[in-house]
Amino acid sequence: MNPDSARPVTKIRPLLAEDFVLCNLGAEDRDGALREIAAFLGARIPGLTADAIFESLLGREKLGSTAVGGGFAIPHSQVAGLEAPRIGLALSPRGVAFESLDGRPTHVFFVILGSPERPAQNLQLLAAVASLIRMGGRLAAVLPQARTPRQVLDGLAREEEGRK
Repeated sequence: MNPDSARPVTKIRPLLAEDFVLCNLGAEDRDGALREIAAFLGARIPGLTADAIFESLLGREKLGSTAVGGGFAIPHSQVAGLEAPRIGLALSPRGVAFESLDGRPTHVFFVILGSPERPAQNLQLLAAVASLIRMGGRLAAVLPQARTPRQVLDGLAREEEGRK
């Protein structure tokens, strides 16, 4: 029996807003990608600066890469001043050298910014994204082909609908 089957699966699609999807990440290295993602999210989250987001994500990466292989990474951190978690998604058509476990470029970045006051919620979101990646079927093929945030969200929704 799958130990996860007894617990409800958190779906990512309902938590991801269209304006939090970056379809054409231009950076080619880890720090550049984190800086670009931080600037993108910082412009969308009131009360947080791009610098605060970047420093938080970079600090987490220095503990160990969040690139999990298969073209995916899950940069995540806890950011002071954030009341509720925020999820962003960035796509890199060319791929980013992100110190991946499999040594291959990273194309899909699920970014989780959590509240330090809600560590259990942060871990639940991280587990949900990891589960989606692990069981995502065609996710690695579908997301990098998307050209608009709507296509990304539609592809993500289709993959989550297919999960048992």
